[in-house]
Amino acid sequence: MAELHLKELEIFGFKSFGEKTLLVFPAQLTVVVGPNGSGKSNVVDAIRWGLGDQSYRNLRIAESSDVIFAGEKKPNFAYVRIAFESENESIEIQRRIEKNGDHEYFINQQSVRLKDIQRVLAEHQIGTKGFTVINQGSADMFIKATPQERHVMLGEILGTRALELKKIETKRNLQIVRERLKIAKIKLKGLQPQAELALREQDKKEKKEQLQKAHRQLSEKVNAQKKYLLKTRLKDSEVSIAEHKKNFQQFTAQSEALSEGLQKQQEGKEEAELQKQESELWKQRSAILEKKQEQKQPPKILSLFEMVKQKLQQMLSYEKIEDMKKGVYEVIAFIDHPVYEGNQENENENENDTKQELIDIDAKITDTQKKLKEVQKNTQDQSRIFQGHLSQLKAMQEKVFQEKHSIEIAEKEQDDIKTQLAQLEGIQEEEVQYVDFSTLVSRQQHTHEELMRIGDIDEEIIKKGDRIVKKIGLLQHHIADLEAGYEKTKIMLDDYQNEIYTRFQSGVKGINQALIEYFHKFYGGTAKLVLEDEQQVHISIDHPEKKVKILEALSGGEKALFSIALIFALIKIANPPFLVLDEIDAALDENNAHKFGEFLKELSHQTQFVVISHNRTTMETGDILYGVSMQKGGSKIFSLKLKDAVKAIA
Repeated sequence: MAELHLKELEIFGFKSFGEKTLLVFPAQLTVVVGPNGSGKSNVVDAIRWGLGDQSYRNLRIAESSDVIFAGEKKPNFAYVRIAFESENESIEIQRRIEKNGDHEYFINQQSVRLKDIQRVLAEHQIGTKGFTVINQGSADMFIKATPQERHVMLGEILGTRALELKKIETKRNLQIVRERLKIAKIKLKGLQPQAELALREQDKKEKKEQLQKAHRQLSEKVNAQKKYLLKTRLKDSEVSIAEHKKNFQQFTAQSEALSEGLQKQQEGKEEAELQKQESELWKQRSAILEKKQEQKQPPKILSLFEMVKQKLQQMLSYEKIEDMKKGVYEVIAFIDHPVYEGNQENENENENDTKQELIDIDAKITDTQKKLKEVQKNTQDQSRIFQGHLSQLKAMQEKVFQEKHSIEIAEKEQDDIKTQLAQLEGIQEEEVQYVDFSTLVSRQQHTHEELMRIGDIDEEIIKKGDRIVKKIGLLQHHIADLEAGYEKTKIMLDDYQNEIYTRFQSGVKGINQALIEYFHKFYGGTAKLVLEDEQQVHISIDHPEKKVKILEALSGGEKALFSIALIFALIKIANPPFLVLDEIDAALDENNAHKFGEFLKELSHQTQFVVISHNRTTMETGDILYGVSMQKGGSKIFSLKLKDAVKAIA
């Protein structure tokens, strides 16, 4: 960065300068002279104030508005404009104060903050503290300062002030980044439970979709297997129905045969024919007897005959042989009646015929009864056989009924199978016949239960989760940027710290070399700055003729010489662009004043000086002389030649 050169100083309404005053600085060494009370020190204060000094003590005021000119034509404001230039740029700084105390700051006529001015000046090694303006009071400031304060002053003198400001700004940025990181992480932490909830819901949804897919596949397999099994069952049922129908027909035929046989047994035709034959014989016998009675008996006999006839008719209705026998005996009893006997003689002629007929009939009846007994015996045997056949018939009929019922059940099952097959129409049969159907159904049931346990999916949570995930993504990206920025800022901070340390160490080393040179020329001994704990600066003195080791052992004059020697050493090493010296040569004798002038002239080749002085030797070193006088309306500045300058301070 090119060194700045002080080009102009414009003052209006500031302290003793009621009118606009312009000083130009074309040379490296400008000396300002004037009698006491003329306002020459106000030139120094104007430079301080224009560079942003806020110290009432340095500016010698009680309040900020005290800098405004207090003469007859008191203005409502004051300002100081300082112009710098280099090979590459021009910088114009202006500070303005209103009567009410309000301040304005400008850089190149653009409104800025005070800190902006301080930053720009620090970048060019120009500051308001320590090493831009040095007056009688501040010449021994370094000596009077504490070791810690000396460290700070050296930092500004050596140009580490700009780095310190950058370091402070970097620390502030680091803290801001740290806070932003903290806030971002808190936000992220707050969003994570919602994101986790949405993620769980999304996982649940995906699991449900997988289960639904698995359930569909299993259902397809189950249905395909079911279709296969139903078709198998349908074939089996068709075979079963055919078999049951065959059995039904077989059992029905057997049942009908048994029923027919039983019916024949139940009819008992042979016994019935014998009974019928016996009955016919009795009818014939009765007819013979009736005929005989009709021919031979009187009415009374006829009446008796009617009774016998009735008995015979009753006998015809008898079913049992014993009853018929009883009837026959009753008829015989009637025949033996006296009436009949009384007529016996009259009918002798027919008696033999009738008797013979009766004998024949009785013989037939006896024969028939014998046969009937045999038949009845056979009937009893047949009855037992019949009962057995009847049981068989009932059993067979039960089988027929069962087969019929089985057919009905099988046909109903067949209808159910056909209905189920119709529902499974379109299901592709796979090679599943070798898969355990119960295993498939169990797996299908398991997936169904899993689906039931999962329950409904809250799509709103998932949608909200998507938004949160996006926010989290942005936050994570933001956090990553902040962390990267944080690390980068830490590196910058370390770099600044290292540069400050290196520059400070190197500067102190150079200052000590120059201090030894200047102090020896002024005093004859040696002096150096000693660093301690990297935050403290101590002063060490060594004089060959005096047993002096510490600064406090020096006299006032010796301390003044040390201060001037240190100032020149600092100037030589720090090489500030410009410096204001306010009567720091006032206490020097002529010999040391010459040395002061020589050193000042030598250093003016690297640093621009504005020197306020009463010393003739110092005036002689100046390239330009300005005189300050107090006139009506305030301080006035004018250019002088050396002889005029001597008169001005006389």
